[in-house]
Amino acid sequence: MWKAAPRQTFRVLRRLANEEPVVFVLGNHEHGHDIVPEALVLAQILAGCRFVGTILRSDCRLAGQLDPDTPTGEPIDVAHDGDHHLLTVGDAAALHRHARAELAALMDEGDGALSLIGVTHHAPHPDCIAPAWRGTWNAGSLTLDLSVLTDTGRAALWMHGHVRHSLDLVRLGGARILCNPAGPRFANPAFDAARAIAIG
Repeated sequence: MWKAAPRQTFRVLRRLANEEPVVFVLGNHEHGHDIVPEALVLAQILAGCRFVGTILRSDCRLAGQLDPDTPTGEPIDVAHDGDHHLLTVGDAAALHRHARAELAALMDEGDGALSLIGVTHHAPHPDCIAPAWRGTWNAGSLTLDLSVLTDTGRAALWMHGHVRHSLDLVRLGGARILCNPAGPRFANPAFDAARAIAIG
């Protein structure tokens, strides 16, 4: 969804999914030119699986040492004490910590009878980007290190967006991580609109 155009986005998603149910998490552009709300973390049972998801904004740690007061470059206002300022690296990290704690708690709920699927906007593991990008701004803004969640066997599958390339990898003893983005204006040649995944 670009610049908060939800109706058009959901029409495209439903068409791509042949009118089947769609699982969707907010991305960083959904807050464009707006105030960042409290973190939104949800769990939903669908098709015999338990989906747990959130935007899980990046904490920017994979970019290396950054000044927390550095603006992220996104046109997003953060409200505080009756005032507001543009989103900073420190703000993003605080939003990340809050959402990550809620996501981990939701993953721990349930009796394990249903396959658990994690859904985040940002990529959940450093292996989701090229090694040459590690330590760069791109790494910090696109990717997280959620190995404590992806590599423990709790989730059978982890789906994410935000990067513009397709990937399908399995963490040793952990989740299968999948990204199948269409990309801006369907620019990703590896995008597969008919991609189907069997769970369990």
